[in-house]
Amino acid sequence: MVVDAYLNIGSLENSQPYYKRYEDVLLDRYDGWPDEHWADVTKEKWQRLVVQDRARVYKERGFESLFIDNADVYCRYHMSEVYQSLKSMLASLKRQGFKLIVNGGDVFVSETLKDGSAKKLYDGINQDDVFTTYDFNKKKYGRQTKKNTDYYERYLKQAKKAGLDVYIVEYRAGRELSKKIDAYCERHGYKWYNADGIKLN
Repeated sequence: MVVDAYLNIGSLENSQPYYKRYEDVLLDRYDGWPDEHWADVTKEKWQRLVVQDRARVYKERGFESLFIDNADVYCRYHMSEVYQSLKSMLASLKRQGFKLIVNGGDVFVSETLKDGSAKKLYDGINQDDVFTTYDFNKKKYGRQTKKNTDYYERYLKQAKKAGLDVYIVEYRAGRELSKKIDAYCERHGYKWYNADGIKLN
């Protein structure tokens, strides 16, 4: 069994022991997560943290696969410098021998699919909220809109066609919806997980 280590490539939580050392490269507060800030991924200091310091820790602990979170920083700060910095960090991690799964980050992933670099940079994607969703303001779980579900289904199909592994995380999907998702994933060769809560614990 392969166990993924979590690597936050685009933001930082204030609970991390090294948080104070990186306050100078942090940007806006992350919506919905008050103890987290987006990071300026174009800064060399941040890049060293991700591809050297954190990567070394995971290597020493024997991890071979990394679950890359918050490539969504490119959606928030939609600039070519951000895009190229993310690509550079993923390429470095890939050269170190890690298998990489990009969580979310559909805007970034879609652009790498378009320019043909996706398969060279990472091995798979994980997308949440394809069929379900969570309203942070109302703190309520529910069904995803048809418009968004249709968008994600097209997006996942493109990723699979590019040779990427596809994973889906849903939140509190009921029995009938779970059957539908099971059938959908079986048809397309995806794997999915039904989480009990937004914090995945």
